[in-house]
Amino acid sequence: MKTERVLQVIQDAVNNADMRGVRVEVQLDSRNVFGVLRDRVIVSVEKRTGLGTLHSPSRYDCLAKLQRNPDMPYFLLLASDRQAPKTVRYWGGLLANDPTASPQSRDKAGEAYEVAGRMESWAARNGSKLPD
Repeated sequence: MKTERVLQVIQDAVNNADMRGVRVEVQLDSRNVFGVLRDRVIVSVEKRTGLGTLHSPSRYDCLAKLQRNPDMPYFLLLASDRQAPKTVRYWGGLLANDPTASPQSRDKAGEAYEVAGRMESWAARNGSKLPD
């Protein structure tokens, strides 16, 4: 198989995996091994947890609810907002400590804590600011 075709097959696999909640990263590398140039493909695969991205929505996807009820008010927080992780974590705490919370609500609170952590990780890599 020609290199271009191999790369196309890999790219197709990456695109399809991304839509199923799996992140695939492919790197091409050429190295000189004992005087011979060797090409290699490095593939890393990471299962996404489905914690609230546009490409990998949460199992509690509020955007799907908005599509069913487009007049419902909502408020969106992004990882680039410096206050977002604290706010999401606070909301999760309120939900987790509500005595009337169902098991599903408590699970959703746990997911909020995970999202807050992912927001902090994203902000560390990409930067954050106060909202415009």
